[in-house]
Amino acid sequence: MSNEDLIELSNLRVLLQCAALKASLAFGDENWEGNLVSAHHKLAMTGKKIMAGEVVSLERQLHYDWEFHFALVRACNSRHMIAVFQNIYEKYIGYQLVLRNYRWAKALEEQHLIFEAALARDAEAATEHLKSHLRKSLSFSLAAN
Repeated sequence: MSNEDLIELSNLRVLLQCAALKASLAFGDENWEGNLVSAHHKLAMTGKKIMAGEVVSLERQLHYDWEFHFALVRACNSRHMIAVFQNIYEKYIGYQLVLRNYRWAKALEEQHLIFEAALARDAEAATEHLKSHLRKSLSFSLAAN
């Protein structure tokens, strides 16, 4: 996959995931919040283990990253939006697997900001933190390539 493809996928992901997140913030109930809390906790614990030098399978890392990002959008009330998001996410992550890098410490900080804003139902802050997180991940990937 070329850098141009990665940039295009990232831009699509920003548009789609931010729209789905806004909808989830409007429609999500206490079950959505509970799933988000659980997903964030698992992702944060995985990141802390990795930064402490523990070996965590790549499969588990990817699963918890997906679980967190999916939890953010799962209450958007659009199965088509979720299906398109999943497709874009999988293509984007496929590129990450080729690069085999991840910036755990910074990503965890950014994801925590997204999480806090989402729980507070602050759509503007949540989407801005999400955009920033995705743009920084893209910049990191492009620099590592």
